[in-house]
Amino acid sequence: MIVVMKYLSEYLEHLGLNISLENNPQVTTVADDSRQVVPGAIFCAIKGENIDGHKFIPQAVNSGAVAVVCSKPDCELPAGVVKVVVQDAYAVNALLWECYYDCPGRQLDIIAITGTNGKTTTAFMLKQLMQAAGLRCGLITTVKYDLGRGQIDAERTTPMPGDLHRMFREAVDAGCSHLVMEASSHGLAQRRLGRTPVKTAVFTNLSGDHLDYHKTMEEYFQAKRLLFSEYLSGCAVINADDAAGRRLLQDYPESRSFGRNGKDCRILDVRTERDKTFWTIELCGRKISGELPLIGEHNVENFAAAATAAWSLGIAEDVIIRGIDDSFRVPGRLEKFNLSNGAVAFVDYAHTDDALRNVLKVLRELCHGRLFCVFGCGGDRDRSKRPRMAQAVAEFSDIVIVTSDNPRGEESENIIADIVDGMPDGCEYITEPDRKKAIGDAVAKAGANDIILVAGKGHETYQEIKGRKYHFDDREIIAAAINK
Repeated sequence: MIVVMKYLSEYLEHLGLNISLENNPQVTTVADDSRQVVPGAIFCAIKGENIDGHKFIPQAVNSGAVAVVCSKPDCELPAGVVKVVVQDAYAVNALLWECYYDCPGRQLDIIAITGTNGKTTTAFMLKQLMQAAGLRCGLITTVKYDLGRGQIDAERTTPMPGDLHRMFREAVDAGCSHLVMEASSHGLAQRRLGRTPVKTAVFTNLSGDHLDYHKTMEEYFQAKRLLFSEYLSGCAVINADDAAGRRLLQDYPESRSFGRNGKDCRILDVRTERDKTFWTIELCGRKISGELPLIGEHNVENFAAAATAAWSLGIAEDVIIRGIDDSFRVPGRLEKFNLSNGAVAFVDYAHTDDALRNVLKVLRELCHGRLFCVFGCGGDRDRSKRPRMAQAVAEFSDIVIVTSDNPRGEESENIIADIVDGMPDGCEYITEPDRKKAIGDAVAKAGANDIILVAGKGHETYQEIKGRKYHFDDREIIAAAINK
């Protein structure tokens, strides 16, 4: 990847600023961490939740920064260092990186998916439909990145601006014409996309999550809405079965809609078996049928979102029908494990009450024995969803084992206590803070016709405790317990 160095004046022009310069140095890089500043860098001082980048301006200057972006007009800089005062340093940081990589997002048809649940599965489905249509398509999701040269493990749902625009550049350099990405509420609120236009914006649903960051559901909704109000340059695809989706449809009446109540893609029939789901939809007036190698109506809803987006991009109906083949899998999304005695275990990323309810409802219908649920809640995150998750699990499960998830800086016992407080009267549950033991206990107790759901971590291969990440993979633990 070749990056042509630009002059400081070009960055200021990209920001729409007219600042008089005594000299016009070439910019070597952009940095929002003073430890990454090298001579010729632009340093962006961001005031975050826990750390104020303004405190590190002296270090950035000493390391050779030629310009400092800050939100404090009284910030003093030595002669020769250009001060750029802005209101939103987060947004400007993304614009600087966008300029550094020469606006690669504008060279791609980007399909961005936002919502609480279903983003990853919808993104994987849409990428496969694009490939089936012969299009070279990149992928940026919670689970995997694919920038045209093979998949790699993802670090976060929507990467930070420097990484995100570098990925756009890599996808363009690899010959991608399209890119499917998840747009998280954090990434949208922090304007990580810069001014990158979005060809197609997809909204899956909205339920309680991330209120530790957004504070209220309205603020959370408005963060999601930014995808449509600030970035959309083409078609919107919105879930008509979701209350927040219907609100968006009122704001953007020209959008395409999907769901049981969808106007452009209407789900007519869903029949789930243990290994697949048969569907019938009406796509823009024509009834079509097929099957998915996934289970549950929520996955048909994800498929309807992907199909509507694909159709809006000009992909033919026959490609949509056959595009999701039997090899299709999404890591950590209802991954299945067979026990030797006839029981079945599933690993799923469901970590909100709505997601748990969707998955458990499907498994309840398929279960001819007892339904086990092993789950916990993440620490240092939205505490309000803990009792709601308990209620969702209690509604459908026969045996509940409450355990640790990623406790981060909290004590596992305190998180478990918050969950237990939400358990309805009469619900029987077991608490086991050791997640490995909790999974092993479920496997040991399950009999023929029983189903186990291990929820919350899905594809993750670590457990985060007191600032450290330890290797931990629910799938490995289940496989080991089965072999044992």
